[in-house]
Amino acid sequence: MDCCGEIAHQTAVVHIHPSLFFRRKTNRATAFCVIARKLPEDPYGRMLGSTDYCRRVGSSDIGNESVYIKKGLQHPDYFSPMEKIEVGNQEIADFMEEVVLENGNLRVAVLPALGGKIASIRIHPEGEELLQAPLRPYAPRTQYMSFDAGDASGWDECLPSVAGCEIEIASRAVTIPDHGDFWQVVWLVESRSEYELTLAAQGFSLPLNFRKKLRLEGESLHIEYSVRNRSAEPVDYLWSAHPGFAVEEGDRILLPPSVREVTVEGSRKNRLGNQGTRHSWPHTHANGQTIDFSVAGKATDGIGDKLFAKAPAEGWCAIERKRLKRKVAFHFDAAQLPYLGLWICYGGWPETQTQRQHCVAMEPCTTEGDSLAAAIKEGRARRISAGSEDRWALELRVTGVS
Repeated sequence: MDCCGEIAHQTAVVHIHPSLFFRRKTNRATAFCVIARKLPEDPYGRMLGSTDYCRRVGSSDIGNESVYIKKGLQHPDYFSPMEKIEVGNQEIADFMEEVVLENGNLRVAVLPALGGKIASIRIHPEGEELLQAPLRPYAPRTQYMSFDAGDASGWDECLPSVAGCEIEIASRAVTIPDHGDFWQVVWLVESRSEYELTLAAQGFSLPLNFRKKLRLEGESLHIEYSVRNRSAEPVDYLWSAHPGFAVEEGDRILLPPSVREVTVEGSRKNRLGNQGTRHSWPHTHANGQTIDFSVAGKATDGIGDKLFAKAPAEGWCAIERKRLKRKVAFHFDAAQLPYLGLWICYGGWPETQTQRQHCVAMEPCTTEGDSLAAAIKEGRARRISAGSEDRWALELRVTGVS
């Protein structure tokens, strides 16, 4: 694997070389782990107060220090990288281990090692899954891989861009990967409790630190986000939620009455016209057909449309799952997140695979359009000054409908 984690240790920035990752078979799965050496400052192997994020697997003769296997980014106070070693038959942590928040209404499963992905949201008591299932088996991600080379499922975070692009900063070109940095990197679990989970990660294309706190309360999942510029220069970015919600034919996309128009970002086989074409919501005409955007189609329809609207002042958007008798809604502050992306996919993507998405992604976001390069050129990107931090929040609420 060619991804490298970046950590701060004392005053230096240390890049974890791919050789620090190793692979071995366990009874459950193939595990990818980072080997780290425990520093004397913390004799108990703790990491941000969590003892379950690293496991002692024995001792070595290297510096007479205990050897740990650690999942996630190295914490600057407690760990420093060391050479790869084999631990034989000793227990190692499963790379695919999930962190679960669960109450009487929802079960939310997160995979810190896979971009901090929310892999599953199930409703109780039925146990039905709300998110798009993986199109491919979960596998470690590498920097600059394409999004369709992954599992293309669940709920990822897109930062600092959705589309891959190239921008200029400090008189040099920087390549931003497809769907941004943070779906590709390992996230560190900073804290967890029965109903709360805080994760953080560092970007690699731009000097951004990203943190999210999940809190399960009743029928809602609350998420608080923050992004910090760790450099001495301003940084432009855009962020978009990227949750693929599973749908079935006849389910409905619900938007407030204030949403009357959408703009095309992309459309498979150009069925809605070129980028920038505007259509009325929810009904429109294109290529001689009458289209009702609000009604979900079949998995064989071959549709893949990306649309944008101004965020409704009412601050919500929803999907009504008819068979499940549930409304899956986002609630947010339109001043914080002034745009709403809609990815409507009924078997139209990925075009190179036989397994394709059947989902709708409701995507509250900071900027209209997927490309950071275009947003910068048109003055639409969000700018964060040196050492500063931006914050916003999102609530996912799942309620019953008759």
